[in-house]
Amino acid sequence: MRLKLEDLTKAVNTVKIVMGNNKIIPITQMIGLTAKDQTLVLSATNTFEYAYYKLKTNDDSKFDICVNGEIFTKLINKLTSPEVSIECTDKALVIRADGEYTLDILLDENTNATFPLKTIEESKAVDSVTAASFLNLKETSSAALATTLTYPSFIGYYVDDKQAIATDGYVMSSIDSHFFKEAAVLRSNFVDILSQGEGIVNLESTENNIKATLNNLEVYSTFNCPVADYPIDSIKEMFDKVNFNNTAKINKTALLSILDRIALFITPYDDEAIKLSFLGDKLYIKSAKDNGIEILPLTEVKGESNCEALIPINYLLNQLKSFKEDSLQIGFGNDTYISLSKGNVCKYMALMQSK
Repeated sequence: MRLKLEDLTKAVNTVKIVMGNNKIIPITQMIGLTAKDQTLVLSATNTFEYAYYKLKTNDDSKFDICVNGEIFTKLINKLTSPEVSIECTDKALVIRADGEYTLDILLDENTNATFPLKTIEESKAVDSVTAASFLNLKETSSAALATTLTYPSFIGYYVDDKQAIATDGYVMSSIDSHFFKEAAVLRSNFVDILSQGEGIVNLESTENNIKATLNNLEVYSTFNCPVADYPIDSIKEMFDKVNFNNTAKINKTALLSILDRIALFITPYDDEAIKLSFLGDKLYIKSAKDNGIEILPLTEVKGESNCEALIPINYLLNQLKSFKEDSLQIGFGNDTYISLSKGNVCKYMALMQSK
C-alpha cells in the first residue's frame, strides 16, 4: 500500500495526541493499523480518549495489527520521501520510504494484538461545533486549566450554550460564546485533538461519553466529570461580584518584553512574584526586591485610584501569551484580582497578599 507522506504524517500526529504511553497499560503505548475496504485506519488511546483516523488507499490489503507507537510516530515524522509504502508480513510491518524499516507486530498472548473498536450505545446528537472553536478554546484557555488533581474537575473545560470556562482556582479564563446546547465538562485531550482539524465537528453523547466526528477523524471520550461536580454556580457568583475601579489599555508585546527582563530578578524566595504599581497613566513593573524596575505607558485610563498588585509572574505571562491581539484591557483597583480582556475573552488572576 502506498500513501502520501503528508497524509500519513497528519494522521499519525493527530492520533498521537491521545496516545497515553502508560507502561502499565500496554495498549496506550501502541498505534493500531487496520487495513480493509481500501482504507487504512490509524488508532491510539490513553483509555479516556480513543482516536481513529481513516486514510483512503486504493489498495486491497487486509490486516489488523498494533506496533510500537513511539517508534512509529518518530519514524514517520523523520521521513522525507513524498511517498511511503507499507506492507504487513506475518511478523512485521515493513515501511519503505527514504530506506526500508521493519517494526515488530506486537502480540497479545501469542496472537497479533488488535486495537479495540470503541462505540457508545444509545447516543444522541448534541451539537455541531467548528474545529476552529476548539482551537480557540485551547489557545485561549488551556493556560488556566489546573495541572494537579487537587480539584479534579478543574483539569477540564466547562462549556455550555453561552460560555466556556477554564480555571485552576487562581486563574480563570472565560469566553462568551456558544459551544454546546447542554452543559458539559470536556477533557483537555479531547479539545486538543479536535483543535487540529478543519470544518464542522459533529457531536453525539450519552450520560458519560461523547463522540466527535470530523472529516477523517473519529474521537470517543469520557467527560472530565459530571456537570454537577463542576462548581459553575459558585464560580459565576464569585466573579459576578468582582468590580474593577480602574481600567486601561496596555500593549501586550511591550509588557511581555519587560517581564522577560524583570524575570531575571525574580527568585523562588520571592514566591516568583512581581509588583505592579499603577500610577496615573503609567504601570511600574518591579521585582519583589525592587532591583528591577521598568515603566509601561497606559492608555485610555479610566478611574482615578492609584494602586499596587502582587502577582506570580508566570500567571501573568501565561495569560498574556494566550491572547492573539496586542492591545488588551487591564482591570485593576480590586483587592483580590486583576483582569485582562479583549472582545469576548476575559481572564481573572488572583493577587497575592503582601508580606
